[in-house]
Amino acid sequence: MELNFIIMKRITVNSYIMSRLNLFYILSIFIASTIFSCEEEQHSPINKGGDLPEQVTNVKVISTPGGADLVYTLPNSKDLSYIEAIVNTPEGNTLNFKSSTYRDTISITGLATENVQEVLLYSVSKSGLKSQPLLVDINPLTPPYMKVFQTLTLENGLGGVDVKYKNETGDILAVSIGRIIDGEFIEDDTYYSNKKDGRYLFWGYEPIPQQFGVYIRDRWDHYSDTLYANITPTLEIMFDKSNFKAIRLENDSKFLTGKYDLPQNMWDGRWSEDYNNPYTDGGTNWSHGKFLEDSELGKPAAFTIDLGQLCCISRIRFNHYWRFENDSPKKYEVYGFMDYGGDYIQYTDGAWHNWELLATVENVKPSSIGGNSNEDAESWEAGNIVTFSPPVAGVRYIRIKAIESWNGKRNLDFAEVTVYGQEIQ
Repeated sequence: MELNFIIMKRITVNSYIMSRLNLFYILSIFIASTIFSCEEEQHSPINKGGDLPEQVTNVKVISTPGGADLVYTLPNSKDLSYIEAIVNTPEGNTLNFKSSTYRDTISITGLATENVQEVLLYSVSKSGLKSQPLLVDINPLTPPYMKVFQTLTLENGLGGVDVKYKNETGDILAVSIGRIIDGEFIEDDTYYSNKKDGRYLFWGYEPIPQQFGVYIRDRWDHYSDTLYANITPTLEIMFDKSNFKAIRLENDSKFLTGKYDLPQNMWDGRWSEDYNNPYTDGGTNWSHGKFLEDSELGKPAAFTIDLGQLCCISRIRFNHYWRFENDSPKKYEVYGFMDYGGDYIQYTDGAWHNWELLATVENVKPSSIGGNSNEDAESWEAGNIVTFSPPVAGVRYIRIKAIESWNGKRNLDFAEVTVYGQEIQ
């Protein structure tokens, strides 16, 4: 019995070892075959081979500012995927444009000059094969950045330089200003806009003679010449906040009574300039002006400030209490009560038809919702700076109306309001 048990045990162990070896052998063959099959697999276009596609025909050139529209007849082919245009510019860049088979036009843009430019047109098949290139010469019209530069003017403005220009095409362009300092051009600021009637006040300059220069740049980094002018900016002052007073008119929000929510907190000279620690300094940064919508009557939050004197306003800075959240305004409007000659404004003057819309302001968070970035901090700490070009003259009363706050309501909440301009005697 004992001998049989030993023999049976050995047979069982040997069988187990053999089965494990067989399994290992089978797995090895499977893995090796899989690896080799993967190495041999080739990826290629869905439609292999085929003849080269035919070229487009009947090409018509329509010159545009900084480019051209090429209108053509497509080849009759079900295998055609798209039309491609390649431009090798004199600056050494290669521009690539594509148009689907659902269109008979391809647009060339972004050329720097009016010089004749060669375009290579290709028909491209679904398998990636290209036709022989069709050479087309185009004659671009004056590029937008050069055209705008031809209309550029510089004049002395309130606190800076008043720049005007015409942008007929409505392209997004950069308008940059700088000064000659110690014989060198030092760039100061850049303004981006697609307005057709462009006007911008570059502010923050001392009222002393200075040599300014302005140039235009487009999104392809083409630069115009620089227009220079000797200008003495007009003196800009910050209006005395001790003269400010909150008044409640028809359609304005009720004043809250909590000491941190009072209207006069918006011109007490205290607000947070630290995005990462906004409510520090022993609570002195906790004060703000808070105004709530009247949801029952369907009225948005609104408030009115008496500046205490007749003003020519060049800009207003709004510093926020909340960091792109809560009752902080996401979008709001700024109004002025124009050329009022009386000593006291009446409650019934709060009807909105008596007020002139001066600006619509968007409090934009540079990064995505929920995240924080250095750009968010810089934007919040700087506040919303509303610049008026030209400055708004004859204003004593300004009014703010909510469009939307960050919590989805129509509330307003500001830490500080600062007004700049020139006194009207």
